[in-house]
Amino acid sequence: MSVDRLRNDEGFTLVELVIVLGLMLFVISAAWNVYSLAAQGSELSNRRAFEAREIGAPLDAFERILSQCQDFVTTEPGSTPYRVHVRADVDDDQLSEDYIFEATAGGDLVMQSREGATVLRTSLWSDHNVNVQENTPLFRYFDSSGDEITGLNLNENVWTYAYSIEITIVANHGDEPVRSTRRVLLRNR
Repeated sequence: MSVDRLRNDEGFTLVELVIVLGLMLFVISAAWNVYSLAAQGSELSNRRAFEAREIGAPLDAFERILSQCQDFVTTEPGSTPYRVHVRADVDDDQLSEDYIFEATAGGDLVMQSREGATVLRTSLWSDHNVNVQENTPLFRYFDSSGDEITGLNLNENVWTYAYSIEITIVANHGDEPVRSTRRVLLRNR
């Protein structure tokens, strides 16, 4: 076999193979970075949608109703850190509606409503709520000077002195608690 014949064999040199492998590695790493960025964006989008559905929507509804609160209902269990029962005329038809907001130990965030003598209607706002498990009150009540209303006679004191309510909703997104707080001024008190 002659030397000329070896040089004319078609094939790739080691340098050419290294260059091709380097280019392939560059293309694969760029594709991985694009995929990783898209996955992070998707996770962020999912988290924002979760926050809007499980926290933002209930906060908006609670604020809309509680800001028009005419009266607190003190029948047991009445107002607690995890439950409030109010009367309001949200639809402005001169008929008061009853609203009960509650965070349960089972992880539900529930709103019950009734107008007049109609049947109590229950709406499940979230089944990822962890206010009770995290020991974070759903409701904190404040008087006109901004002092928190606490103590043994919470139910009676809320009925008498409450001027604003702080609502904190905590929900689990995966293993991570997500929370948001809003202060609501009781305009009709």
